[in-house]
Amino acid sequence: MKPSIPFNIPLIYINPEERIAEIYIECPPECLGEVFNILSKYEIKLGSIAKVSEKICLTLFITNFEDRRKVEKELRKIGCVKIAMVFSDILMEKGLGVDVFHYPIMIIDSHALIFNARFLIETYVNLRERLGASADVIFYHLGFHYGYYAAKELSERFNIKPGRLYDVKEIGEMFSRIARVSGLGFFEIDYINVVEERMGIRFFDSWTARIYKELKGLSKEPVCHMVRGMIAGVATAITGKHHRATEVLCAAKGDPFCYFEVFGE
Repeated sequence: MKPSIPFNIPLIYINPEERIAEIYIECPPECLGEVFNILSKYEIKLGSIAKVSEKICLTLFITNFEDRRKVEKELRKIGCVKIAMVFSDILMEKGLGVDVFHYPIMIIDSHALIFNARFLIETYVNLRERLGASADVIFYHLGFHYGYYAAKELSERFNIKPGRLYDVKEIGEMFSRIARVSGLGFFEIDYINVVEERMGIRFFDSWTARIYKELKGLSKEPVCHMVRGMIAGVATAITGKHHRATEVLCAAKGDPFCYFEVFGE
């Protein structure tokens, strides 16, 4: 398994002890040296950089500044800078640095939402206390339809028809990589049995299991119902036949990883 390195979402920076400004710049690539020469006077916290056509779009936070208008004026003096905008307000001066220039967040050309995983698991725990096992079913079906449509879109983009063994493994690997950068965890296909229409999936560092243990301690039963649903939804989309998934090992119970058995109906 590859190293697991936490990743902070760019352009969200919170520190109540600092005055923050956000900068957005458009310039040709050869201009970046002059831009960073000016920015080097400040403390750069987080940023993103992208090349769009023949221009560089640079967005970042700086701290340790006195006047945002002064920063903006310095940047605009550079002849090759097309756009230079510096934003700071009372909230940023109090240390709340949240990007104001970009919207929406996109994943594979689709509008994405980001949720705090702990809040989602707290919601599940509260629903479980109120509704019992019905909460498991709700989260399973949420996961199922998410996994189904995500895998269906991948299949359509790569013109892969459902049903063939090679395609099952390929789309499974694609979904696994996207799941990792989306914060879901590490999926590994353990085996595929075409004759019995079964698959085994290892799942490392489950967000559900880890956060559940932090909130409630060890569980007596598996808790990764949303993940279980996602796996079943992906399997259904890439095989063309309805599949279900059961969680036979769960890290929330103290197992070394989560393990799912997936089978066709």
